Amino acid sequence: MEGICHTLPSPLMTDDPPLGRCPKCGEELSSAYVLVEYEKDDGTTGIWAECPICDEIVSPQNNSQR
Repeated sequence: MEGICHTLPSPLMTDDPPLGRCPKCGEELSSAYVLVEYEKDDGTTGIWAECPICDEIVSPQNNSQR
């Protein structure tokens, strides 16, 4: 029986707009790096993503939050 191999798209080859920047190193993070999306108490969406540069799990920050 043959298995099916699924590969994730390279973050460098996606047309996803950036979600924000890593608060630790400043790297732009796209949706390809998202690990968890959740609803916050205030009704907004929270995101945890893995930064490919510093290898940390972070909440992406947009430029207005820096």
